[in-house]
Amino acid sequence: MSNNWDVTSLMEMGIDHDVAMDAMKRVNGNLQDAVNFIFSNELPDHLTNSNRDDNNNNNNNNNNNNNSINTVPIDIESVELPIFTKNSENKNSNDQKTANTLIDFDSSESSNSNPNNMHEENNNLTKRIQLPQDHSSHHEVPQTKDVSSGTSSSSSSILSGSGAEHGGNNITDSYDQLSASIGDSSEEPPTYSVMRHSIHKAEISDPTVLTPLPVNSAMENYLALYALAMAYYAPNLFLQPDFKNLNYDESWYKGNTITEPLYKLKFSNDVSRDSSSKTESMDVTKKVEIVQSSSIDNPSETQPETLWQLQKLISACDSKFSERAFVSAKLISKSFDSNVQQKLAEVEHVHEVLPTFIKSLTTDLQLCPDSNASYISKTFVSTAVYKPSKEEPFQETYLTLFHFLPEEYDSTLYKMFNVLLYPEENTGDLNESDSDDDDERDSSLKVISPIFTVLLSEMDESTNDNMAYTDGIDIPFEFYPQIYTKKCKDQLIKHIIEKRNNANFELRSILNDLNKLKSYQGKDIFMFLNSTLKFLEEDEKIYDEKEKQIPTAISQIEGIKTQINEKKEQKKNQYKEISQKLHNEWNLTYPEMHIIKTAKQLNLIDSPYLLSMLVISPQLYFQRDRSDKNKWTQVKCNMLGTDFQITKSITEVQLKEYIKQCTRAPNETPIMFTYIKEDFYDEQQASLVRHFENNEGCQQFHKADQLYLLSTK
Repeated sequence: MSNNWDVTSLMEMGIDHDVAMDAMKRVNGNLQDAVNFIFSNELPDHLTNSNRDDNNNNNNNNNNNNNSINTVPIDIESVELPIFTKNSENKNSNDQKTANTLIDFDSSESSNSNPNNMHEENNNLTKRIQLPQDHSSHHEVPQTKDVSSGTSSSSSSILSGSGAEHGGNNITDSYDQLSASIGDSSEEPPTYSVMRHSIHKAEISDPTVLTPLPVNSAMENYLALYALAMAYYAPNLFLQPDFKNLNYDESWYKGNTITEPLYKLKFSNDVSRDSSSKTESMDVTKKVEIVQSSSIDNPSETQPETLWQLQKLISACDSKFSERAFVSAKLISKSFDSNVQQKLAEVEHVHEVLPTFIKSLTTDLQLCPDSNASYISKTFVSTAVYKPSKEEPFQETYLTLFHFLPEEYDSTLYKMFNVLLYPEENTGDLNESDSDDDDERDSSLKVISPIFTVLLSEMDESTNDNMAYTDGIDIPFEFYPQIYTKKCKDQLIKHIIEKRNNANFELRSILNDLNKLKSYQGKDIFMFLNSTLKFLEEDEKIYDEKEKQIPTAISQIEGIKTQINEKKEQKKNQYKEISQKLHNEWNLTYPEMHIIKTAKQLNLIDSPYLLSMLVISPQLYFQRDRSDKNKWTQVKCNMLGTDFQITKSITEVQLKEYIKQCTRAPNETPIMFTYIKEDFYDEQQASLVRHFENNEGCQQFHKADQLYLLSTK
């Protein structure tokens, strides 16, 4: 009976009966949760997490004994919540949609298809994408890179049907055709790979593509793609050291060997004696110069090999006139230092090795003369503060990326960060709130680097097969992590959380008042009053005997009904007003609606972070167009890395919807988002030409590469 009353209450607020019934079922009959769900289209946390908690209980007992949400364990390399136990190989699943599923932006089927049925296993690498060679230049350069002949369960995708597409060949653009080609496994995969795409760009405005290594080198591919993002969106930092002559080699783009520059770093000691001291003291400082290789006495000294390779990549990527169509990821992977190589051998997840690779890049830069070690570090490394326990003071730690497990997927990226870095909202009695407890579990960002990386971890054997599917993650293209700094939280966010707590308490009070106006001791008040009125109006005998009293009684009862209706209407209006504030100006899940505007007015945040590069898999990535920030380019390679296709002019709306489809279920490969702060992004692009022209080594390398490409046309 109470559910019927609650449905009636929702209908009285102008909500359709079917919508009210559906909402009540979703929230297990809780009226307040139903109203919030109808207004926000989001289930409350205690309902969305209950199933996950039950399903993951056994796994959590084994794998997350050290997990704590109250004190965020911010790792010196990356933020990890919860603490993630290292696991073995990725798990294949035909029942879950992967990010590599074929998506057609212009197809109505793609947006409505069931994610459970979108993924097909691919047992034949050579038939994943049929790419004939008739479009290629007659000057194709083969790659004799051996690959294993194993199978893969990850089917790559093309965002077809929108924007300008071109490539060396035609790629399957129908899901049915792709499925049919997957089903035909009569042909064995080759044991070698020959590059089928021309070394020349189809259009001069095309980006230079990074072709992937074989599928068993997934982590190496992600590190190379991170380097590609730096080459496109933060090149000036890597153009400052000038090695004069990078020693051009015609096969450099294959990455089979590291061709050392003709100029290298020379390290020497400057020794000064302190004559004022009674004892002779030696102050030794390192002197670094870039000199001709022949003048270096100790050739075994550490050299910035990854920086050399990255400068070659920049020479091809950042010139508007470069015709270099592609470069192999081996160009970067061949130069990994011993620390990165060791990490690759020890770990199995990208989020565990990427911080080491970023550190190696900063180390290479800091080795060079006239380098600003502090500025370099702050460009890549953010700082955060957290409290290990109630008794201990805040401590500072460092991080280079944020990563989230599949179990931590939520409706928006902001909501995922809220769980990580905001004190919990109090959903109980206001008296239960304890500011000391909030401080104890409070973690905040302190200084945010202009390069900000977010990684969604791939599913593995620990991922719960029964994990509830979501509607996908709403990823912002302009992100404001500044709202998670301690300054912004102390001056704005904590006050908003307090207002939300007060509002939730008031909403519960209003609902309680509405229930009191509806029933008394389990009896519906209006039903009782209406029955009384009907009795008084229809019983003529009583009306005749007590002619004067009956009209008075009827009038009084009607007056009581009017008062109750007015009270109910007043309470409903209060409820709507408070709910609107919760879902607008106090909305932490979508702070773009109001909170960010308020923070800007208070000078708590400045420019946003632009999503600049998105990696779905080593074979599929997206780049923000540097000439038009609102357009995106898709690069799609086949699994062998022997051909690719470029799709231009993809809009943010299209890409946002695609990301949602990719994140409805855990992906088989990590998804990497590279954010660049807008003012840093603009400065890098505005001064790129000047920095490129001032680097003699990159200039000469680019010219030599262009001459070679012209000679092979």
